[in-house]
Amino acid sequence: MIFTKQCSNNSPENPNNDGKILGMLGLARKAGKLGRGFDESISDAKKGKARCVIISHEISPKTEKELRYHLSGVPTNIIKIPLDFGAAVGKAVKIAAVNDAGFAKKIIELLDRGEQV
Repeated sequence: MIFTKQCSNNSPENPNNDGKILGMLGLARKAGKLGRGFDESISDAKKGKARCVIISHEISPKTEKELRYHLSGVPTNIIKIPLDFGAAVGKAVKIAAVNDAGFAKKIIELLDRGEQV
């Protein structure tokens, strides 16, 4: 089961919170709870470690299709955000797997509240 959520960068009620989700990704990286890149994210998801997979809007349609193929049947959330988050995760990647339930819950909560990324 794949749950897909796309978020926009348009949140007039929270104009100064554009770094919260990227900040959470940075904290997850520092805590060692982030799989960075295509192969590592798929591996973490298949092992059951990934609580959600974050993809950049800049990802190619072919790569996104391949990711969805590899994750079909894997219970994880796929969240597409409208920014390049490579600087936040310390590596130039377009895909990252959040391997901690707390970080994943907070990121999804921020998106549901309409926070800007």
